[in-house]
Amino acid sequence: MKLLHLSTFFVALGGVVSARRRPALGYPQAPSVERAVVHHEEALFGRDEPSTSATDEVWDRCVCRGYTMMKQMQADDAGAGQLMSPSVDHVESQYAQGDDPEKWGWSTQNSSLFTFDENGLGIDKALDALKLSSKKYGAGGDNAGMLWRHDKEQKRDGKTYAATNATYNSIVNRKDHALISLGKFSPSYMAQKMDPKPNDLTELRKFSDVGFLQYRGFNGDGLDGSGTGLRYIIFAPVDNQFVVAVVGRALASTANQLEEWPGVSFPANSTEGFAILGSPYGTGVSMMLFQHKKEWGNKVVDKITIFKGSQETDATHPELPPNLVFELAGGS
Repeated sequence: MKLLHLSTFFVALGGVVSARRRPALGYPQAPSVERAVVHHEEALFGRDEPSTSATDEVWDRCVCRGYTMMKQMQADDAGAGQLMSPSVDHVESQYAQGDDPEKWGWSTQNSSLFTFDENGLGIDKALDALKLSSKKYGAGGDNAGMLWRHDKEQKRDGKTYAATNATYNSIVNRKDHALISLGKFSPSYMAQKMDPKPNDLTELRKFSDVGFLQYRGFNGDGLDGSGTGLRYIIFAPVDNQFVVAVVGRALASTANQLEEWPGVSFPANSTEGFAILGSPYGTGVSMMLFQHKKEWGNKVVDKITIFKGSQETDATHPELPPNLVFELAGGS
């Protein structure tokens, strides 16, 4: 498995970001549902590549956003809507268990091209400690690889929705109640690389909805049963530099370093927890929970763990990227 080059990640653990700075009292409302994901990175970091660490401004804004995300997870649907800016009557997603992703331009396929040991993702020790299966579906385990690719142009209501070649690569374990994201390149992200850029994007494009359907069940997913009782959402690895910067700051602010499992854990309602909830990955997780209350109830993120895998490093990739575990509580 090709390892992400993250030598810059450890710059974020240096003195530049070692000072812990809590935000002022008073937390701004979250932006609209769409802007909360699509424009999250641009709003926080600008259009350029992110710096090697989360600045004070970025950190404080992520903490504020994460605080609001937590309140939205704890509230009912109407209450979560009132925390949007501008406020809305409800935030419930239009996508529900059993939807057909093909009508939105997605092709889906099962995949077995993954391993959890040091030759692959390097998270088998973490899965064992969490009492999650580390074997593949159909081979004595419960982990099914699932690849979604947005490769079909769609015409609907007088509009043309271009194929963006976006991908969501995940592992679903419905028996142990876990969703593992291996990599995600959303239609919004991929559209920025297209020339000309499309005017309209498929409505089914956010991780909060795609991940929900991958775990909960969609038309033609080929797996037994439906996903209930989600307890863990894992990102292995974190391949988004914006999130890496926030994770690095969270470790540095508590005088920690990136370590193998058990890594470093933060309560979700801590300053560091709020910051990660307010980062792009945390935003996607939070929205998956508070926009699907009909299925989940008031499920919330309870704890966040940062750790590195067990893979070997080499001269080309001297450092390992972080992984994230979002542990959920409550709801159904």
